[in-house]
Formats: sequence, structure tokens, C-alpha cells
Amino acid sequence: MLLLSIALSLPYVQTQIARYGTDFLNKEFGTNINVDKIAISVFGGVKLKGVLILDHHNDTLISADRLQTNILSFRKLANTDLRFGSLRAERLGFHLKTYKGETTSNL
Repeated sequence: MLLLSIALSLPYVQTQIARYGTDFLNKEFGTNINVDKIAISVFGGVKLKGVLILDHHNDTLISADRLQTNILSFRKLANTDLRFGSLRAERLGFHLKTYKGETTSNL
């Protein structure tokens, strides 16, 4: 159990788990989400580096060099109720648009 805890605290292991998660989301929902690195602290701090989310035309929807937040409740997280604290972002880009000939936005 101690070795598992140590392994899960390593940013490399956390990043590999995050890649597995984003691959699952991309396949399940037809999204295109990429995260270069992730680090989660035992106190609930979450840092994402190199975030890129593409829309259905493979154009940038959201991008950020770095996102930082806190998980507010691990108990609710276990029940898939995602609650996060305030968000800090570096070089955040959000590109909402409606393409010609379409009635809904790329969000």
C-alpha cells in the first residue's frame, strides 16, 4: 500500500493516468482533449500543463500553458461529482465560434 501511495504521488505516474483518462474521454465522447503534464498533491491541489482542447473542426477551442485549481471534496469526487475551487490560468485561450452553415457553437 505504501509503494502504491508513493507511485501515485509521482508526477510521471499521474500524467500517465491522466493520459489514460483523456484517451477514454476522447474515444467515449468524440472529443479531442490533450494534457502534457498533470500533478495532484495530497492536499487536493491540481496543476495541468500544456492543455489543448480542439473542437469538432480540429480548431482550438481552449488552450492554456498552465491551469491550477483545488479539488474541494474527494468524497464527492469518488461519486463523480466534480467540485473544484477557483481556477488560475496562464496564457488561457478560449475560442468560441459558430461555423458558417452551422446553427450551434463549437462549444
